[in-house]
Amino acid sequence: MGEFSYTFCGCFDDCTVCLLTYFIPCYMVGKTAEAVGENCCIHCLVQLIPYLNWYCLAVLRGKVRENKGIGGSFGEDCALAQYMLCTITQMYREAVNGPQVKSMARE
Repeated sequence: MGEFSYTFCGCFDDCTVCLLTYFIPCYMVGKTAEAVGENCCIHCLVQLIPYLNWYCLAVLRGKVRENKGIGGSFGEDCALAQYMLCTITQMYREAVNGPQVKSMARE
C-alpha cells in the first residue's frame, strides 16, 4: 500500500489551494469528489450541514485512498476529518493534482 503524496500538514505548500480551501471549501470538496467519480454537487452541499460534513469528508477521503492505493482506515479518516481544512487540502491535491513531481536540475 502506498502513502499520500502530500503531507497532512502541508497545507501551505500550495498557497492557491490553501486560500481556495479556506474561502470556498464547498467548491474544493466538490472538485475532489468529481475527481474520484462522485457527485460534486451532493458533496458540495453536504459541506453546509454540520456534523454530516465530517462524515462525508471521511467517506470521501476513503475514496481518494482507494483510488490511489493508499493504506489507512475509516477510523483514521474520521479522526482526520475533524481538521477539515487540512483534510480538504490534502485530498484535493492528491486527487486533482496527482502525485508530487520531483524536478531534476539540468547540469
